[in-house]
Amino acid sequence: MKANEVLRQLEKIWEECFGTDESYFEHFAEKALPTASTFIAIKDKNCPCLPKIRRLDNISPTDEIERFLADKNNEIVSSLHVFPMELVVFDRSCNSESVFDGGYLYGVATLPEWRKRGYATLLIEEAAKSERKIGMSYFITRPAEPNLIGYYCKLGFTGNIFRVPESLPFCESLSKVHSLGLDASQLYFLRENTWKRIALEFPDGKDYKRKHTIDHTNSNGKTILTGYFRWTIRELEYILSLPDDSALEPHDTSLPYALLRSLSPDFGLPPKTVFSFPME
Repeated sequence: MKANEVLRQLEKIWEECFGTDESYFEHFAEKALPTASTFIAIKDKNCPCLPKIRRLDNISPTDEIERFLADKNNEIVSSLHVFPMELVVFDRSCNSESVFDGGYLYGVATLPEWRKRGYATLLIEEAAKSERKIGMSYFITRPAEPNLIGYYCKLGFTGNIFRVPESLPFCESLSKVHSLGLDASQLYFLRENTWKRIALEFPDGKDYKRKHTIDHTNSNGKTILTGYFRWTIRELEYILSLPDDSALEPHDTSLPYALLRSLSPDFGLPPKTVFSFPME
């Protein structure tokens, strides 16, 4: 990917906030960013005014953004990325499948000298407003630290998603997927077929699905809806190209693995839902 001023400033944010090196960011920029919507906060360092919030698709800066950044008084002080994802829900009562579009909120970061000003919150709210308009029903995010869970809850991320690694099928373990040498398309369809099979094998919801994925019951206590989250095939290429040890599982499974915020009044999850996908 050809470097531009936006990428150079995003790399600075990632280095200062996440400690990433140049090679890691270049890999991320090449494999992942073209599939994401990126939101940036551009600040005039000499002005007490709020930053300008802008959206970039395919990490391509507009003429306006390029003009802003041509002024050395302006810099990107905060950024985040939204990767499209889907929640696939199987309804055994009528043997149907529904898909709900959503976004994975990733890389939320603000340069240290510009923190405690609410800039990340401004970005998250603008991202929610923007993605809601194009049909996203929810955001999912994984707080970088447990002490950030309270912050995200205040922003409406109140859906707790848990993950119990030992209870998930082998296709959910990134290290096992690496050992099989699967490409993105193979993993995509392996996961789809695995979860469909599991949904059919446990029709009463008393075992696997009830404990380990999306779970809605009817008045008779029978589980009729089950589902899982998935990426698009292109995004799987980024997941598969990460090293084996990049997907370390959390040790404390009493804490949410991820948090969900509904962007639509018609969308919601049960209080405890397991996130079934290898994440970096």
